[in-house]
Amino acid sequence: MNVTHDEIDQSELARRLATISIAGSDRVLSQTLAIYDAPTNKSGHRGWRRPGLLIAAVLASLVAGSAAIAASTPASDVVLRFVGLAPKDSGHIQNVVGSATSSGQTVQVLGAYGDATRTVVFVHTTAGGPVWATLTTDSGQNVSGPSQVWEQDGAGALAFGPIANPNPAGEGVTLHVMALTVNGSPLAVNGHDLKGDWKIHFSVKVRTDSVTPTPATGKLGDLAVTFRTAGGSGNSVFVSFETAGATSDEMKPFYCSAYGWCSTGKLHIQMFDPTGKELKVLQGGGTSTINKTDPPDVIAAKARVVDFTTYWAGSGPGTYRMVLTYHGQQLAATFAVS
Repeated sequence: MNVTHDEIDQSELARRLATISIAGSDRVLSQTLAIYDAPTNKSGHRGWRRPGLLIAAVLASLVAGSAAIAASTPASDVVLRFVGLAPKDSGHIQNVVGSATSSGQTVQVLGAYGDATRTVVFVHTTAGGPVWATLTTDSGQNVSGPSQVWEQDGAGALAFGPIANPNPAGEGVTLHVMALTVNGSPLAVNGHDLKGDWKIHFSVKVRTDSVTPTPATGKLGDLAVTFRTAGGSGNSVFVSFETAGATSDEMKPFYCSAYGWCSTGKLHIQMFDPTGKELKVLQGGGTSTINKTDPPDVIAAKARVVDFTTYWAGSGPGTYRMVLTYHGQQLAATFAVS
């Protein structure tokens, strides 16, 4: 991912959030920012992340206040939920010790987690705010992302996409931070950007035991649904699927989150545990891969293909059932989690 800091700008969502004034705990999640237009590969394709539960994560964390810190985890429970991990998943986070100093500020990598849907890097910066960063494997893959979540003390998590064909013994990666936000409290755009060159190399062992056989493809009227990946650890479960036939704005995905916040929309996404209880979403969102050099008609067509990855808090091993509802029609898919 050959991205310079000048190519990246803060989103309108973050600018609006910056106007919110909140008085609360020092541990409150104060900064949440997704990079909407970072290229996802060398061909110039870009993944556009809809705000989705990004807003929910901000608002819920502002209400939640202080979050307990797991002794073995470099992140609070709220940060874990934002990246789609349940607190009990903390045992799968790999401890990483690495740091780099540039422009008078230090970036530390504290831990890492990888599976078939994501690569999460837990970090801390002395500046205290969001970073502009890339993640590259030793084999040359530019990992898509990141979306980010931050706490006031400078601890945060960078959620990148999955590593393709990872080395079972551990995949070497380099986190390259090109700029960070100094004094970004209470929200990112209240601070100022500081350019620098922070590079930290470490290894990520990608979990392969959490993937189950993928559910079959189906249709919801004119909307085609292709399931990509499903699985989980029992503590948390996930499904990746693609829809073709409508834009994200047309579908307006509906979730009820673990933060007590519900969206409104036409595509209702639900997950039920082995006992039939509906689960709350930890994190979810959809992206459309668009090449900005494409002509308008091609861009319009690609916008009607949306990739979703959604995470729920699990309730142990067993068979889980996902139900998609769109314009009164339903499509169900089941998968087993051990």
